[in-house]
Amino acid sequence: MSAASILCVEDEPSLRRDLVEELQDAGYVVYEAPDGRQALELLQTQQPDLVLCDVTMPDINGLELLKRLRASELPSAQVPFVFLTAHGQKSDLIKGREFGADDYLVKPVDFDLLLSLLRSRLQSVARARSRVQTELAAAQQQIEKLLSQSLMSSLSGRPALLAALQEAREPVDLLLLRPTELQYLDAARGAEHQQRSLHSFLASLRRIDAALDTRVFDLSPYLYALVIPRRPNREKLLRGLDALRDQQTRIDGAPVRLRTTILLAPYEPVPEVSVGAFLDETLVALHLARREGADEVVVLTPKATERMRLLRHVEEMLPQAIAQGELFLQYEPKLQLRDRRIIGAEALVRWHSPTLGIISPGLFIPVIERLGLIGTLTPWVLDRALAGLRTLRDRGHREIVVAVNVSGSDLKNGLVHAVTTALDRHGIPPQALEIEITETAIIQDLSDAAQVMRSLRDLGVHVAIDDFGTGHASLTYLRTFPVDSIKIDRLFVQSVDVSSVDQAIVSSVIALGSALGLMVVAEGVETESQRDKLSRLGCLHGQGYLFTRSLSLDQFEEMLKGRETGNGRRET
Repeated sequence: MSAASILCVEDEPSLRRDLVEELQDAGYVVYEAPDGRQALELLQTQQPDLVLCDVTMPDINGLELLKRLRASELPSAQVPFVFLTAHGQKSDLIKGREFGADDYLVKPVDFDLLLSLLRSRLQSVARARSRVQTELAAAQQQIEKLLSQSLMSSLSGRPALLAALQEAREPVDLLLLRPTELQYLDAARGAEHQQRSLHSFLASLRRIDAALDTRVFDLSPYLYALVIPRRPNREKLLRGLDALRDQQTRIDGAPVRLRTTILLAPYEPVPEVSVGAFLDETLVALHLARREGADEVVVLTPKATERMRLLRHVEEMLPQAIAQGELFLQYEPKLQLRDRRIIGAEALVRWHSPTLGIISPGLFIPVIERLGLIGTLTPWVLDRALAGLRTLRDRGHREIVVAVNVSGSDLKNGLVHAVTTALDRHGIPPQALEIEITETAIIQDLSDAAQVMRSLRDLGVHVAIDDFGTGHASLTYLRTFPVDSIKIDRLFVQSVDVSSVDQAIVSSVIALGSALGLMVVAEGVETESQRDKLSRLGCLHGQGYLFTRSLSLDQFEEMLKGRETGNGRRET
């Protein structure tokens, strides 16, 4: 507990010095002022627990200081006030009491009596404060209980929400809220804590915008909805909601963190829009956003709605697509930047859906990983890539190295066995295969990654670090891991011809690779200007749309026939 503080106001220097020393020796924090004016100035910034003040002083005397202090709006306006008087004049004492003085001492000061009086006054103040705080806490608890009871009794369910949307005559926004931690609060601390935490959350919500002070619809445990008026500009609302996604509150004095998935869906009251279908689609979108770990408020624009529909379709159709052979490989050539000689290719998986056409791998690869199908996909890609390489080698293209990307999940699921099986099946020498592992996958589990990479190198398979520079441990693992090449992420390549910062980064990566004896490949080379700058910086290899888009195996072979090939790889 911190020491009590006292403001000592006395115009006589020697007495003030004695008072200050006695008080400090008794363990108090002491502020001092030689007159009433300086005392008022000090009270603007300090909040002492008690004021000890002489009555008779020049300019502003003790009585005037007390009068002004009690009439002020300062935090210390009602601080305990003890007078020191040399005469004990009755008129001064009466005025002091009228102005709100708490006690007085007659000079010369008896320091034992002074310290006893101060202890008594400060203890009285402490007891009063404790009593007030206890009463305030009890009142607050009662208020929260009443508010929580009121809140929970006013929650309406899905039928009421559908009715509210059907009754809308103007465009409105449906706000869906999924506070993740409420279910854990319920299980760990009981339903009362969950209700109080929900109330705290909704109170914060309503502070963002007064228009949110409306009915809350309880759609299921820990899922709530509000219907709010449409705004011409949602920026302020979205900023407030974004801050609300991850907030701290307190339950019974303990800090509680509430993370919330929030989705805002515009609703247009037109006959062709089914309210039930709109709500169902919005709930699916919220579910997908929550599972995707959305790190911002999701606004269900037409574009976002279309993406959600596509994502849902992908999840439903993907297992069947793999089984029915709708996935296929294309090849993105790797070349020497100086003379454009082809040194290899990266095998890229694609999906051609009979109903949706070509679907981006950026959409379906994360779904494959989430559904636990990556253990099926990676062996299939290895098999198809090496089957294609077998065809190329049989046709005389024996210097080509094919690269296959693997995920973090593969590092834990028999990657080395899958590689060995595919190499043996197609009779491919290990040095003709390169496994690309992203920096992110490596740093997720450095131990597993190191073991897998060593095993691949022991087989003779080349290992590349993909998306180099976007992770957090590059230098650490490059010194210790068995790596053959690094690929500079396209993030640094796209502006390398105009950005001095990107040039410095790329130059450093090239120098690092050269020092470690690694092959360096620039990804995403799209312009001659980028190629020229990379060449001048010392980068020897690259891939990207400048040279060609991804090709079928037959198209890649035609490209090989038209160009002289070369290895371009260091000897191992």
